[in-house]
Amino acid sequence: MATEAFHHVFDLTDWRLRVSSLSPISVSVEHDEGFGDCLAAAGSWRSSDRGRAWVASRVLELTGAIDKTSIRRLSLQHPHSMDDGDTDLFLEHLRWRIEDTLRTELRAHFDRSVQQWESDVRDFIGGDDDRALQTALLFYVGLDQVVSVDDCRKAIKAVFTRMHWYLEGEGPSLKLVPDHRFRMIQTRRGGHDDRTRARSLVARGIQVLVDDNVSRIKDGQLVADMTRDYLRDAIKQRFDRGGVWGLIDLVIATDRERYYLSEPHALNEDAAQLIERQRGRLFEPWSM
Repeated sequence: MATEAFHHVFDLTDWRLRVSSLSPISVSVEHDEGFGDCLAAAGSWRSSDRGRAWVASRVLELTGAIDKTSIRRLSLQHPHSMDDGDTDLFLEHLRWRIEDTLRTELRAHFDRSVQQWESDVRDFIGGDDDRALQTALLFYVGLDQVVSVDDCRKAIKAVFTRMHWYLEGEGPSLKLVPDHRFRMIQTRRGGHDDRTRARSLVARGIQVLVDDNVSRIKDGQLVADMTRDYLRDAIKQRFDRGGVWGLIDLVIATDRERYYLSEPHALNEDAAQLIERQRGRLFEPWSM
């Protein structure tokens, strides 16, 4: 629906930008009735109408915010005169920038795909000049835990078939009893090779699920019986649905507390938005 609203305003209505003055620079929007109808639909009960109203209103907001600073930030050439030949190219490029900005905003708000989010995080880390912020963000969102799908699949098999950990007790007394290999791999979050990090990720995920189950029992909640088969199925389902990020999102909230991965200080708007987009995917262990 958001995509339809975007294309309706940009492709099916007639509007153009106009330089109103040069000093200071001021740009306005001239539009037809169709664009005006979009603006007037903000109070409609139809979601499609409200979507078009938002896109049209955002065009006006972005246009109204144009000044010398934003022109430099958008890498545009400030027009020297009010002659059509001098302003036409500037306005053409400005319209492209407005279109790109709106498309990016809509994608950031509505595209919840993990792949797109990860790509956006990598782009931010690769392009931002604040190295301290880049590093802190990388660890905070768990990007340092990314391993190949094949390594993760092998890790699930290894942890459940080659390690001799078991569950002891029941109800609020339930606990995970690790063998020496499981205990060692749990602590290898920062392992240098993908196989080690993948196995550690699976082991930490198992511990998170066991601890969460016990916390819910102590709180009086009805929960499923915790068995190795249950844990294997839960881990595999998360991996099947979300790939490696399905497991990272399972453990990252606990990792942040255990390894003191504090939210980066002095977040800029882009970094804060990336963190917020991940928040809805995270597994939050039950706390009393």
